[in-house]
Amino acid sequence: GWEAFLQVGLDVIGRGKAQSKYKINLFRVDYTTGSPTRYLTWQPTFASPPCFHKPAYFQEIILI
Repeated sequence: GWEAFLQVGLDVIGRGKAQSKYKINLFRVDYTTGSPTRYLTWQPTFASPPCFHKPAYFQEIILI
């Protein structure tokens, strides 16, 4: 497993309203010259072609 820490201002998310719960998905696209493109995501969407912006697959995070 792994842990991540991220600091984002509330003026960027939540339209400035403080909330403790958000629904998100995290992803990474790995472009390496000479290798196939790799798509990594926290919650797979199983889309073909890859598409990570599918709110039905977002999971809840709680800010503490």
